[in-house]
Amino acid sequence: AQEENILDAKAFHAAYLTLTKSFVQKCESSLLDLYHQHHQLKTSASRALKNRILGFLIDAIPVKAIPLIFEQYNSAQNMTDKINALVYLCRTQSTEKEIALNEFFNRWKDDAVVFNKWLQAQALSPSENTFERVQQLSRLSPFSLENPNNIYSLHMVLGGNYLAMQQDDGKTFSWFCDELLKIDEKNPQAAARLCGSFNFLKKFPPSLKQLGQLEIKRVLSEPKLSKNTRELLEGCI
Repeated sequence: AQEENILDAKAFHAAYLTLTKSFVQKCESSLLDLYHQHHQLKTSASRALKNRILGFLIDAIPVKAIPLIFEQYNSAQNMTDKINALVYLCRTQSTEKEIALNEFFNRWKDDAVVFNKWLQAQALSPSENTFERVQQLSRLSPFSLENPNNIYSLHMVLGGNYLAMQQDDGKTFSWFCDELLKIDEKNPQAAARLCGSFNFLKKFPPSLKQLGQLEIKRVLSEPKLSKNTRELLEGCI
């Protein structure tokens, strides 16, 4: 994608889905057999393979894949399997997703490391409502702008999710820059790291590039902006 002149996240995602659906259509039986075979094994390689298979299945045949992934979520004996299942459920608009998210939150909200994985799973989602969900999560305790790891798990992950960031109305850029200003006041180092979300803004579709650069200029107009944040953002316009 970095070699393309225009980084159009919707076009890239559509191409990925076309390829994935074609692949799964031809290999569905073999993929399911491989999943069940490696689900019985305990090696890290088997976990990696079976969870990658789930990613193909959820994007190609979600109706069939959701029960399989939900079962893995509920029966997982390790955090790798549980988190992967949660990530894939977050790609759907399903009752199973909401059940899993609520269960995971209630169980792990007081564990800072695991709570951040819960945030990441939702900010990574290609779903149309990811931006709205991230906004809600930013207001949900125990999330805090005082906690850099919360910021990296929510804001930074959203910033790398170009499908969620490339909203036609530019609202994601506006909100993200508002948050960047708040964070810069409290933690300039964390704010500077967030600036990487705009590294490829110049290669966004023209209308989105213009909207994003206008928001960056708004941030740069803040006289109290930290030095590192200012220098990094100036390189994005």
